[in-house]
Amino acid sequence: MKNTSSKKTIKVLSLLSAVLVTFILFSYYLVEGHGIFISLASSLLVAPLAYGFVLICLQQLLGQNVKELKAPGSFTSNKNNRISLVNAPDDIESLKKLTDYVVLDTETTGLSPEKDQMVEIGIITVKNGEITNEYTSLIKPTIPISSEATAINGISESDLRDAPQLEDVIPDVVSRIKNQIVVGHNVTFDLAFVSRAISDHTEIASISYIDTVKVARNCIPGKSYRLQSLANRLCLDTGNAHRALDDAKTANSLLQYCIRKMTTDEKEFTHQERERKKSQKAAIAKEFAWSPIFDKNFAFTGDFFLDRDYLEGLLKDVGANLREKVNTKTVYLVVGDISHLPEWAVARKLGKANELIAEGQNITKLTESEYIALIEQTRTLKQKNRE
Repeated sequence: MKNTSSKKTIKVLSLLSAVLVTFILFSYYLVEGHGIFISLASSLLVAPLAYGFVLICLQQLLGQNVKELKAPGSFTSNKNNRISLVNAPDDIESLKKLTDYVVLDTETTGLSPEKDQMVEIGIITVKNGEITNEYTSLIKPTIPISSEATAINGISESDLRDAPQLEDVIPDVVSRIKNQIVVGHNVTFDLAFVSRAISDHTEIASISYIDTVKVARNCIPGKSYRLQSLANRLCLDTGNAHRALDDAKTANSLLQYCIRKMTTDEKEFTHQERERKKSQKAAIAKEFAWSPIFDKNFAFTGDFFLDRDYLEGLLKDVGANLREKVNTKTVYLVVGDISHLPEWAVARKLGKANELIAEGQNITKLTESEYIALIEQTRTLKQKNRE
């Protein structure tokens, strides 16, 4: 009955929308000085198109093709509708009690859970707040990995040639996530692939998850909530960005940071973070004594050919800092394609840099290729330092 009622509602709304569009066009043509007959005929020609367009949009929006309505905060795997993803409680009190969970991340051939496949999975198991197990595996897909995906995660066809098949990996994955809360950054993306892959090989009916994007938004002010951006801003160890196990570890560090911030006295938390960063900076200074751009501040603006997270992640290889804003402490601004940016966005970074340069500050603007060349040149100094 609900399905039938939904279909009728969609058709009625589509019809009303088509009538409204027809009336608006008819009025417009009349105002423009066309005759009544021409105005009416032109408007009626558009009506079927308007009806069809709105009908399709409403079907997609209201999920007309889905057999069952999904509860808010849940997602049902597209394959056989067998595994539901349910948002676990992530309020402060619930996070305080969160001691046992797993953190999961995947790398894939592309962005579509229906068309693409996993090429790597990483899972860490946390018990009593401590990591007790780490698992990672490459997965040989049955389709090629896209060049765009390889550019992001560095995984190529040759890396996957001798990797295990999905069927060989599934038992290890299921044994780790079964009856566990699964944590991850934008984790519903990863679980869409995982649930689709394991749905025919397990009796798991649902998976509870906590998304660190949502947790971070609730306690960390800022504009960018990409994992690498947050990690760089908070001085969290990122390992090899866009590799499954390291990203899982970074997501766990982010979760623990948020829990500490939400459950610790503000003054005490600030003191703890100051001491942590001070100790970390001393260790980094020793590690990157060879780097001429150690502790230099970089900012990025625009679109880039390579993945932005990947480009920003290169800074950790040379001990440099990623910053969201351009100010008097900025040393380098990496400028991509800004043709699509609104004026305020151009002014916020590139405009600000130009102002500071005009005032005498030494800010170097780099293209994407110049930035990569700078990183590579600096990396060679590390090799020479070892020799």
